[in-house]
Amino acid sequence: SRCLFSTTNGDPSDRGRIRVITCDVTGTLVSFLGRIEDHYGEAARTCGIPIDAGRMSRIGECFDEAYRETSEAHPCFGNSSIGAKDWWRRCVNRSFELVGTDMSKSEREMVFQRVYSKFGSHAAYGAFPDAI
Repeated sequence: SRCLFSTTNGDPSDRGRIRVITCDVTGTLVSFLGRIEDHYGEAARTCGIPIDAGRMSRIGECFDEAYRETSEAHPCFGNSSIGAKDWWRRCVNRSFELVGTDMSKSEREMVFQRVYSKFGSHAAYGAFPDAI
């Protein structure tokens, strides 16, 4: 985990006072519940997209490849080149492309929205027992 500290907001009287601490909480304070294959597969099935067991079993490895590709094309979750939501849209859609799932543009968007909503909620995460 990497934390960044800001000790001033530009006011000399604030020097030395910590103003902001940010942390990557996934893997440090919280962990994913379930497997990515289950979350992505559930999203696709809910949207009426059939995925056979063989493809389901490959979603995790395809996600890893899509994540690498998207990170190389747009580092830091898009930073200033694209927004974070579009970054995740590209990553999720690429994951399904790599696994060989054929979807229309509207189906891809429906599946993406379900995946994005799930991982943007508490439903996909659980706190480690020793987390603050």
